[in-house]
Amino acid sequence: MKKSIVFLLLITFIFGFSINSLASKSILVSKVAQDLVINSDLSNSEIKVFQSKLKKQIDANVDSELLLDLLQNKDINSFIKVVNKIEILKNNKIPSNKINQLLRLKDFEELNPEKIINEYKSADTTKYNTRQLRVNANYRVNLSDIHPKTGEMYWVPSNVLGTPDTKISELKKLIGKPKELQKEIDVLYEALAYIQVSNIRGVSGNIEIKNKRKDIEWEFPAPAEYSIKKNKANCAAMTNIINYLLHDDYEEVGSLWYHRSYILGDRRGGHVINYIKHKNKYYIFDALAYRQDKEHFSSPENGTTYSKGDKAGCIHEIVSIDGKPNFQPYIDFIINYNKNIAFISLISEYRYPVMGTGIADHNHDTDIYISDRINMKNINKIYDNPDDPQVLIEERVEVDLPLEYKDYKPYKNM
Repeated sequence: MKKSIVFLLLITFIFGFSINSLASKSILVSKVAQDLVINSDLSNSEIKVFQSKLKKQIDANVDSELLLDLLQNKDINSFIKVVNKIEILKNNKIPSNKINQLLRLKDFEELNPEKIINEYKSADTTKYNTRQLRVNANYRVNLSDIHPKTGEMYWVPSNVLGTPDTKISELKKLIGKPKELQKEIDVLYEALAYIQVSNIRGVSGNIEIKNKRKDIEWEFPAPAEYSIKKNKANCAAMTNIINYLLHDDYEEVGSLWYHRSYILGDRRGGHVINYIKHKNKYYIFDALAYRQDKEHFSSPENGTTYSKGDKAGCIHEIVSIDGKPNFQPYIDFIINYNKNIAFISLISEYRYPVMGTGIADHNHDTDIYISDRINMKNINKIYDNPDDPQVLIEERVEVDLPLEYKDYKPYKNM
């Protein structure tokens, strides 16, 4: 009877953790609770301490699927030793992505934590670090109370999405070579490192071509391959570059596009940045902020300097509520710096689409057009200003395409 009560209390305690409602995590915590009570040698107070360790590790992005595999293949007391070893590594600032790599090794239980810590701290970080990126960065900063105040959202280093194995010297040899870069780069850290070491230049706006008959001004974003070869990019081109370099490396790689209102406030135009979906979590960042002239919009990966200005370039981890991503904190962040936002959308397309603007007959306002080559189902509007009537209008692009882009997707097939 006593064991049953303890088990129920543990289930309640574990499911109170702020974790995503993913099957692997649910199964993990449920099985751990049951095995701890029935099979472990721990007292009730020791069980609570252990549960606290496990909570911190899951919250810090230690892979629950890897932990679950270990638990299913070992007895509970062996699993306790694994979690205790992870605790030692975390206390010595070994990042979760490095721990996840070690967990995949069959002999994790036999690994010496002190040796791992010494090897990690003595690694030559100069082979990977850039002006803003730190290969050994290890932090997860809650931004809830940092200016601008938002709901729960976290600043994390880029290595959370994978540890680089391509050195800076190797990336430099690939400057201007899109196909080779796409093959070599497979984690976000490497993509951002390339932006830094290539010293990619800025360029103003997209190529604009007017359809005079329909009075639509079409804007053509530069293709990724073209931008890499020319080593220049604006926000749309930079978004295309990241999407191109990391295509098929994550669950989803796409664009976050926001546009200011034409009837509210006095600022016009839009901006596009990147998002990545990785292990069912969303990460949002502005890759343009890793261009040398825009670095004041990012921060060195030190876990301390986020509050000094608009840090859209920092990697923002979106928290899930009941298994669904809560984008509201990031929406609040954007609106803090752009008071007249009309809408914010996620675009899960490989290539950022052709957009256009034109005078609206129905209210003499400005309409926003989007090429009918895009699948509208891949545009997910996460914010719509109720005071702005703006809608997206699908339209066929009936103008000659920019000659310099004609050999690249998506223009090659238009």
